[in-house]
Amino acid sequence: MSIDPKNLHLLFDTLRNTMYSNPIKSLVREIISNCIDAKRERNAKIQRIQSLLNSGGCNERWEKALRFSLSWLSDTEFCTVENTTYNLLDGGGEVISFQDYGIGISPDRMGTIYRKYFSSTKRKDNLQIGSFGLGAKSPWSYTDQFYIETCYNGMFYQYLAFIDESELGAIDLIIKSPTKELNNTKVIVPLKYSSDTYDFNKAIKNQFKCYSNITVKNFSG
Repeated sequence: MSIDPKNLHLLFDTLRNTMYSNPIKSLVREIISNCIDAKRERNAKIQRIQSLLNSGGCNERWEKALRFSLSWLSDTEFCTVENTTYNLLDGGGEVISFQDYGIGISPDRMGTIYRKYFSSTKRKDNLQIGSFGLGAKSPWSYTDQFYIETCYNGMFYQYLAFIDESELGAIDLIIKSPTKELNNTKVIVPLKYSSDTYDFNKAIKNQFKCYSNITVKNFSG
C-alpha cells in the first residue's frame, strides 16, 4: 500500500479540515497544550543543566555552553492567551495570540519538526500532552495563514505559515534579528471575524478552567 505523491494534498486537506470538527475549539486545545508542554520541556532542561553543572564533571568549554543555554531560559510559569491587534502582512488586524516561555524553537527544530507532519519531540516523554506532530498545524483548520514568533538563544525569528499552491502548507522565515528577550514562542492566529473572539474565549474557559497558570487578556465575558 502506498500514497500517490500527487494525492498527498488530499491527505493533508483531510487532516486540516475534517479531523477537527470544531476548528476554534480544537486549535485552542492544541496550541495551549503545546504551550503547557513547552513549559514542562523547559523545566526539565533547566534541571538537566543544573544537574550537570553541579556534578563538576564538565570541562570549561562545556560548562560555558551550558551556562549560556541556561541564561536564556525563563522561570515564568504562565502561558498567555491574548486578544489583540497585530501588523499582518496585508495590514493590521485582530488576532488571538498564544505565548509560552519554553525553550523556543531553534532553526533546526523548525526545519525537522515544526515544518513536518507527524514529526514530534514528545513521543518518549510521558509528561507531555502531544506526540503526533499535528497540533502545531491546527490553526490551518481555521485559517489559511498564521504567524509564529520565537526567541531562541538571543535571536528573534518570525515565520509565516500558509497554505501554498501545493496545498501541503509551508512555513517561511520573514524576519531574523538579534534580541535580548528570553526564549519564548508566540503563535498568532488572525481572526476571520471579530465575533469569533466569543468562541475563542468560550473554548479557553471550557477546556482550561482548571489551569491556574494560563493568563487570558482582553477578552470580554
